[in-house]
Amino acid sequence: MTIKQHRQRVDLEKKLFPLGFSVAEVAELVLLAKRFHTWDERLCEDTQINEATGKAERRCPLTYTFCTCINNGARAQARLDDLLSRHPDTVARRQTDPRGCSLYINEIAVF
Repeated sequence: MTIKQHRQRVDLEKKLFPLGFSVAEVAELVLLAKRFHTWDERLCEDTQINEATGKAERRCPLTYTFCTCINNGARAQARLDDLLSRHPDTVARRQTDPRGCSLYINEIAVF
């Protein structure tokens, strides 16, 4: 972890501690934000959600066909829902555009 990342983490903890989040929960939120960001990038590139089955499919670069892959976005959303169930007064917002921050907790950006 670089010094800049450490400072960002400490600032985020200072903002989320008054809301009742612990150090471990803040670390999990940062991990989930990274997973959401990666998943949103994949959806822009070579992954799609099959509307008929609801499963994620990724384009194979050799055959240009789609094969089923793990839906990390849904898994991360389930973990976020579980985490927020312990904090009923908080609101999470996802930005699916991969150019910015992917997760906000009560309008606090999670990096």
